[in-house]
Amino acid sequence: MISLLWRVFWRAVGLFGLLLVGLLTLLVVYPACSNAGRCRIRQRWSKALLLICGVRVRSQSLDRFEGQPPSLVVMNHVSWLDIFLLTSVQPATFIAKSEIRRWPLVGWLVAGAGTLFIERASRHAVRHVNRQIIHRMSCGEHVAFFPEGTTTDGRFVGPFHTSLFAAALPPHPHDVVVMALQYQQHGVWSPKPAYIDDQTLLGSIYTILSTRGLSAELRVLEVLSVSETTLTRHQLAALTEQIVRSAVEEF
Repeated sequence: MISLLWRVFWRAVGLFGLLLVGLLTLLVVYPACSNAGRCRIRQRWSKALLLICGVRVRSQSLDRFEGQPPSLVVMNHVSWLDIFLLTSVQPATFIAKSEIRRWPLVGWLVAGAGTLFIERASRHAVRHVNRQIIHRMSCGEHVAFFPEGTTTDGRFVGPFHTSLFAAALPPHPHDVVVMALQYQQHGVWSPKPAYIDDQTLLGSIYTILSTRGLSAELRVLEVLSVSETTLTRHQLAALTEQIVRSAVEEF
């Protein structure tokens, strides 16, 4: 018990220190960096976060992502760690629910890193975010979001919402990179990193920091070209949902 508490304590100290470094970097270094430099900063910071949290990353088929032009990235959603998991291997601008902006320190950090926030209940907000997605991709950025709109424990995939898929379709077509993830403990599925139900952020952080042997499996499943597609956003959402669901069931 004492060793567990010490492990949590030192990991928490490291995590808090990393948050402070991140905030200082956003204030002092980030404004003067190019887009490529900002991507490197986010990638290194995310790798450090996962290291402190004791989460080892295993990835498959990431070579399919290398050299990929600006794309819309879709994946299933399990934990608040998901954003940093993808960023550690492929920096991208994320679409996140507006509540995250109000999280202590973390909200300020992800907002400063360029995250786009959305009020999902507002149709006007969805249209505005779609315009921002198109703009970010036209500026050379990958944009990622979680079509489920909520988290699961990682054993199943919820229904995909369709609204944000419109940003990848003509008249401004961009490829859609379909990915899937699952968290494991000692090589077996684990619910420990899942941020679900009525769990608090601090409770989730404590669970992760106190758990040994965590890893994250991240797979690139498909790269869909939609430049000449006749698919609607509903059909595109259904197609990507089926691809992700099949992969999660096979983990």
